Amino acid sequence: MIRHSNHSGRACATQPRVRAMICAVGAAIALGGCAHQAVTRSGFLNSYDHLVPESPQSKNLVMRPAPGLLAGYDAVFVEPVEVRVSTQENDAAMGEVAVLATEALRKELGADWTIADSPGGARTLRVHTALTAVKTSNPALNIVLFILLPVPLDNGGLSAESEFVDASSGQLVGAIAWAGQGLWDPVGYFSPYGHPRQLTEGLARSVAAVLKRDRPAPLGTEAAPASPEAPTPLRSSLPR
Repeated sequence: MIRHSNHSGRACATQPRVRAMICAVGAAIALGGCAHQAVTRSGFLNSYDHLVPESPQSKNLVMRPAPGLLAGYDAVFVEPVEVRVSTQENDAAMGEVAVLATEALRKELGADWTIADSPGGARTLRVHTALTAVKTSNPALNIVLFILLPVPLDNGGLSAESEFVDASSGQLVGAIAWAGQGLWDPVGYFSPYGHPRQLTEGLARSVAAVLKRDRPAPLGTEAAPASPEAPTPLRSSLPR
């Protein structure tokens, strides 16, 4: 009795699925799957000359306020976040992201600062922020990848720039060029602007970290006076 092996039949049956998986992965790579969002130099900030890496492991760039400088301020005024992206995007969706970013900034900064109702205070900082680049995820592609692999690969991302300005003099106190990607937020893979919406919280945390308030010096110590040779702070391009 001759037995016919069905290995070749099973192999043939699995080939279309393997090809589909390869094509799906290739499409994800071609469309920027697992993309890493870059910081921008969009021209929104008055100057980028004094920006330095936030840390050796970070791509974010910061201009930190001079030591002791924030002790001279009592409040921050968070201006509505602007949209300054160069790509064609859904205006309503980007408007929602900007509103979420404004709310997140007020929440994070409000944990350490008084949030001013207007920018006119003598000891107030203005926080002026713009969303400068966005990448949306591809929900349809991610659904296919999730079924086949099963992992989504096409993530979204967000870039922003923010400057911190003395409300009275217009002098630039600090700034940040920030970027984040939604690699660890699974829900965002299935909504085009899901990751950018979620990333507004990360943006707010980074801004709040740069503007962490100076703590009072321990009893019996005094802060060193500012050096007379210290350079004059840059002036922001913000209208006063």
